[in-house]
Amino acid sequence: MNSSDESEDGVCCQKKIRFQADPRRSSKSRISWSLRHHEVQDGSAEEKTGNRDGRVKEALFKAALGAEDVAFAAKSRAKARAALLKQNSRRQENRQDDHGDGDNGLPHIGLTLAPDGHFVNRDTMGPMSVWKTLGLLLGVLILVGSLLFARQTYTYYQAIRSGELNPLLDQQLESSVSHLIANKSVSQADLDLLADPTAPSIGSASPTLTIVEFLDFGCPFCRQAFEPVRERVLAHQENVKLIVRHFPLEDLHPGATHASYAAHCAQEQGKFWPYHDKLYLNQMSFTDNDLIRFAREVGLDLPAFNACMTAPRTKQVVEHDQAVGLSAGVEGTPTFFFNGVKIQGAPSREALEYLINRFLNGK
Repeated sequence: MNSSDESEDGVCCQKKIRFQADPRRSSKSRISWSLRHHEVQDGSAEEKTGNRDGRVKEALFKAALGAEDVAFAAKSRAKARAALLKQNSRRQENRQDDHGDGDNGLPHIGLTLAPDGHFVNRDTMGPMSVWKTLGLLLGVLILVGSLLFARQTYTYYQAIRSGELNPLLDQQLESSVSHLIANKSVSQADLDLLADPTAPSIGSASPTLTIVEFLDFGCPFCRQAFEPVRERVLAHQENVKLIVRHFPLEDLHPGATHASYAAHCAQEQGKFWPYHDKLYLNQMSFTDNDLIRFAREVGLDLPAFNACMTAPRTKQVVEHDQAVGLSAGVEGTPTFFFNGVKIQGAPSREALEYLINRFLNGK
């Protein structure tokens, strides 16, 4: 009897070990094994109880099946809940990709703000420093600005060489008095006032071409033009006459007005052109002492010169020239009128020769 119990216990232990070592066995196998084990241990009880043993087996079988169903249902619900959460998480990520990152407030451009303050590319996951980006943009701006500056400088150079109104003074002329009050609708009567017979002049007494120049002794472009203009006029002095009118721009060239007064006073003594050249050759020195020194150097009567400088008539002459220039549409210096046709800027010798020949040939 004892050996039989040990033998039965040994088999039972072996079955238990095999079952535990192989958890993949189904619940029905475990139930079948339990029932068989129950039969071995309680064989004598079955003979005594009869039909009651069948009911016990049936109750045990149903209980085992019920516990297994409950566990399987709980596991299934857990899997379904995990799948649903995963699906919702993916939908939320897709909405963020479409509309931008809500947490960082960034548009969807493939970048995410990392905790260390750098942008991270979501595609390559490589860090892109904000400072590197700003440095790249700054470099591009500097390059574009340099190209624009070089282009503008070349345009200014070409404009000055071609004799157009100097672009470098455009902004200043926009605010100058002459520009603001210049007559935009010039009549023939205004042009007829240009050729004043009392104004300083050189060239032909009965010219085919009359050139009227409005000048400012403080203007660097007037100084640039005076030598080629004098040279070309004298080369055609049988047919060309040059008349000079005063148009000092005091707001641009301080001292230019007094220089015009001094030039007019030199004209009264028949020394306008020597004094004219002296002023241009010493353009940065227009103090009262400088003007008196120039008068002495060209041989003027200094007492008469000093009296002329303060005389009301001198101021009236200069102001009259300015008024005539404004009526004719003068806005800056130098401005030339070739038989009434306005030419602004400092023309080169080649441009002057071309203009003179064109007007002399009646074209």
